Amino acid sequence: MNSIFNRIGRMNETSIPNLREYKDEIVYDDFLGTTYNKAHIFTKPDEVHIFHADKEKVTVNINNGEMISDSFYFPKAANEGFDKYRLFLSKNTGKIEVSTSVSSNKTLLLLKDSYANCFVPFLAKEFSKIIMIDCRYTKAKMKHIFQQYPDITDVLVLYNIEKFRKDTHLTSLELTSKELRQAKSSKMQSKKKDDSEDDILKDLISLD
Repeated sequence: MNSIFNRIGRMNETSIPNLREYKDEIVYDDFLGTTYNKAHIFTKPDEVHIFHADKEKVTVNINNGEMISDSFYFPKAANEGFDKYRLFLSKNTGKIEVSTSVSSNKTLLLLKDSYANCFVPFLAKEFSKIIMIDCRYTKAKMKHIFQQYPDITDVLVLYNIEKFRKDTHLTSLELTSKELRQAKSSKMQSKKKDDSEDDILKDLISLD
């Protein structure tokens, strides 16, 4: 299979986060989750933890400026209804772009469902930028993503295995090597041109 993973690489060199470097905070001790809210079968509530890294600076840009935050955690959104999982990145959406203070010059493309939301904070020490794409909420093609972000160095797929098995959108991962080179080359060439009004507008167009 000529997939993007062969061209961009896997995260086999990514360091494993050391939890001792994080401050562990229990935010809720009564978490029951989506399944409970559908079935209402009693079960023991769970705890929700968040982990703070010292001197961590991030900018979280949701849907091209629809919401911008300096944190991965959104307690206000979580407290507005029954879905406490909204604590992590507020909601499910097509694209989230995370910029960190790390000077690794590594950009991660994270193809995800909601399972990834609570894991992303542990990637912030490894990557300068994280582009999160939820295929359930966007029709963006891989070719167009690589055109917009030619600096992508790593790809991670983080999914509920059942949804991953059924999601037909992920067939778009099978970019040929030629298509990927063309996508990246096209974006790099456009950067060499003067910033005309048309070029600026193209950069502002949403992946959606």
